[in-house]
Amino acid sequence: METIRKTSEIALPVIGVALFFVLVYLLSPILSPFFVTASILFLLYPARALPYVRRMMWLTAGFFLIWVYIDLYTLLIPFIIAFILAYIFDPIVDLLDQKGLSRWLSSLIIVVLIVGLIVFFFILLVPIVLAQLKNLVSSVSTFAQDSWNFLMGRRFYTLLQNYGIPYERISQIVSQELPGRLEDVLKGVLGNLIDVVSNISVVIAQVLDFVIIPFVAFYLLWDYPKIVKAVKGVIPAGRKRLIQEYVKTIDEILGDYLRGYLIIMLIQGVIATVVLWILGVNYALLLGIVTAALDLIPYIGLLLPMGLGILAASGSGDPVSPKIIGVIILYVCQHLLESTLLAPGIVGKKIGLHPVVLILSLVVFGHFFGIAGLLMASPTSAVIIRTVKFWREHSVEINGHPAEKTA
Repeated sequence: METIRKTSEIALPVIGVALFFVLVYLLSPILSPFFVTASILFLLYPARALPYVRRMMWLTAGFFLIWVYIDLYTLLIPFIIAFILAYIFDPIVDLLDQKGLSRWLSSLIIVVLIVGLIVFFFILLVPIVLAQLKNLVSSVSTFAQDSWNFLMGRRFYTLLQNYGIPYERISQIVSQELPGRLEDVLKGVLGNLIDVVSNISVVIAQVLDFVIIPFVAFYLLWDYPKIVKAVKGVIPAGRKRLIQEYVKTIDEILGDYLRGYLIIMLIQGVIATVVLWILGVNYALLLGIVTAALDLIPYIGLLLPMGLGILAASGSGDPVSPKIIGVIILYVCQHLLESTLLAPGIVGKKIGLHPVVLILSLVVFGHFFGIAGLLMASPTSAVIIRTVKFWREHSVEINGHPAEKTA
């Protein structure tokens, strides 16, 4: 009898587990990450005291959040933008709150100013920018045609012959291979533009996002301290000091970067617009906006606006050479101003990365995430490096053993 009881105690759980997996197999076509995540956490919860079980539970929750983000990415964009705005402007709201202005009123003022600037940009500046962009495209077409005529002309042939370069091969590339590639590029660009224009639902969604963002940003700004307090409340008591110290470090990096570079972008855009206008270079406003927008991307933010500026200066009438030299001097001086004065004074040295690391991060992030990757390469790399340093400095505490304090 005792043998039968012991056998049943072993057999019944095994049969139950087997039937459970059979049920999971039968339900696999309709299973969702919600069900799988809940099942894993439910099964592991009784053994949560074990370190590897806790790590498995955190890893499961992390993968589930990644899935949710990927699946709801397009729906979450306005909320992400609103949170970034709330994160950037929260110190201003705190300052106004300390001066005696109620938090809801200061939040409302900030949101109204942001919306007002955006509306001002689209109503007054966008038509001018579009007109300048159209003229710049026309200038590029003229420049491309002149370059084509030069490449196919006798003068270019004589120049190549003087340097011992085979003209026949260059002529074959220019006349046969280059037009096909340019045609493919133009077809791709025009095709994407047609898709964007023809997709009315995308335009409507973007308008709705623009309407949603200010409201969400207002409420996030208003309740930002409550949100921070609620997040701190879910941090485990045993790790609260360590996690808060880490979050504070990352907050300093990201906060200084986002707020600081917004100011730097504005300064650099204004300087470029004013100086280019004084030099008599066409499309000064457009080039100033491009300079400000690309300033977040190291190296590219210097070379691309400079190249566009030289191109615009070459088509801005005589004298051409002084204008081109002025454009080069302008962007070199802007780069020196930012690296020696603006960035250290406004952003600080927390984002400072070795040039090799910075170039590598630009290549890697640009490869995987495109333009968005180039924009987030610097701060993300700084956060990763600081995270590794923090882990090395607090590895004993992170592994579950309090660090020994030395006298």
